[in-house]
Formats: sequence, structure tokens, C-alpha cells
Amino acid sequence: MSAGWARAAAPRRIAVIGNLEVDLVLGPLPAMPRWGEERIASRRERRAAGSAGYTAIALGSLGHPALLVGPIGRDAEGELVQAAVRGVGLPETGLIQTRGETGLSVTLVRNDGERSFVNHLGCLEDFHPDDLEPLWPELRRVDLVLLSGYFLLPAFRGTPTARLFRRLQSEGVVTALDTGDAVEGWTDAVRAEMGEVLAATDWLFPNEAEACGIAGTADGYEAARRLLRLGPKKVIVKRGSRGSAAVTADGVVDGPSFPVQVIDTVGAGDTFNAGYLAAWAEGRPDRDALACAAAAASLYISSPQRTFPTREQVRQFLADRG
Repeated sequence: MSAGWARAAAPRRIAVIGNLEVDLVLGPLPAMPRWGEERIASRRERRAAGSAGYTAIALGSLGHPALLVGPIGRDAEGELVQAAVRGVGLPETGLIQTRGETGLSVTLVRNDGERSFVNHLGCLEDFHPDDLEPLWPELRRVDLVLLSGYFLLPAFRGTPTARLFRRLQSEGVVTALDTGDAVEGWTDAVRAEMGEVLAATDWLFPNEAEACGIAGTADGYEAARRLLRLGPKKVIVKRGSRGSAAVTADGVVDGPSFPVQVIDTVGAGDTFNAGYLAAWAEGRPDRDALACAAAAASLYISSPQRTFPTREQVRQFLADRG
């Protein structure tokens, strides 16, 4: 693993499409309340901006101002999303303002940092690939498009995403997907839906539970190998404290994990994705990209200020760990 992180002369360009939301985070809790019960949380925060937003904002903090595309309302939550985007110098051209409400997620955090979500989709309910048409001249010029928060985008599910990805591939754009958890569970119907989408997906970024859910197996490595047979050229599996793995037809590259004091894990996987993509954008190989991804996620989940790490902080974190 190299501690350095040399900037390429012309970094690859990235766009992130997906769920823009505000998270109302409550915790820490010793246990989730059952129906009819009450709990008291000692901490509350409002954070922008959903899985897609976290990834793009983290990329901006790492020095890669990705194009972020998604809908927001003309409300206080939408203003919070805009402020977060401006704060790291991302372009605002992809923020689609609608008459609906900005998506909202209530997130309950357990003492160990684990979390559960309840989402109100708001304007995400009507967000459709057709809404991307005015942005197509920009999207076709990037090197990679990541669709994040797939299961919170009802109008993207199944055939619409497959069509979008095939169109991007025809322009030479790498298509990447982070599904998140299946809101209705990993049913046979959901797996069939994912088969259609994955046939047009170049890279898949699941956590281990999601990989196993899609593939129908309890082993993360076997799940990744099965998923490769559905279409992706690369499956990057996030395994939490057990590290990560980039699985391709050529084999497996394992990534490290770094013990840190966890505040909470909201946005951890999205920050991991950003770290990986930032390193890839600068021409780093998988082994270094996985290390940068783990470092970025570790810095974020252990940050009391809930700030995304900078490129220099990631570099120093890796240097300190040899």
C-alpha cells in the first residue's frame, strides 16, 4: 500500500446521480424502540444530503468536484442541500429544483454506531431518467456516472436505469451503481429486477449484506463472483471492520480496515465510495484505491464534527499507518 497519492495531470471526471435528502440523525440509543415505546436521544443533527449527496460532497472535499444530479424542493431542506454543495465547490447545475418537498430520512443511531433509516421520498418519488435530458451534454462528457440510492428512486427502478446505463455506455462512460438496501427485502422479484440493471452496470458498490442479498448467498466473496456473471466487470464489496474487496474476472484484491472510535456510520459507505473513486480518478490501482477508500470512511465515521476528509488528511492517515 502506497502512502502517497500523486495527482494525475488530467483526473478522470465523475458524475453522481441519485437521492438528495436531509438526514435527521438521532442517537445514540441502547436499543431501537419497539412500537409504543419511547427513547431519549442525547444528540441530534441535520445532515445533507443522502447517499448520492454524501458521495459527491465527499468527492468535493477530496478535491474532485463531481457533478451531482438530483431533485430538491424549494424548502429549508433544499437550502441545506444547496449550502452543502456550495461548501465544497461542487457545480450546482445538476440540482433540479421542483415544487415537491426535499427527501427526508430519519436515522436512528445505536450505541455502536449502527443505524436504521425511515425515509420520506418527497420529490424523489417523481424523479425520472427523462429529467436528465437537459444535462445530457455534461453527462456524456464525464468518465464515470455513479447512480446511488437506487431503491429510493422509484421511477429509475428496473428498465429505466438499464436504458440509461446502456446509453451512457454507448458514449464510453463507465456506469457504476450503489443500490443501498432493498426497501422491500431481497425477494425473487427484486433479484430479477437487479439482473436487468446489472447487465448494463460496469461497476457495483454493494456492502456485504447487499451483495449477499442480490446474489442469494451468505458468503461475500461468492456473492461477488456470482454478481460478475450478471454483467458487472468489477464488484467492490464493503465489509465494514473486515475491510473490503475489489473482485474482477482476474481475481480478488483485498482492502484494509483501520480501527477507529466510531461516532456513527451514517454516510460511511458513501464516503468509502468517494475515496475509491477519487483515487481511481487519479489513476491509482485497486489496492491503493481500496486503502484510500477505507481511510476516507474511517476519518469520517470518527469525526466528532461530521466533516468529510480532505485529500491531505487521507494521505496523512495512510502515511501514519505505514
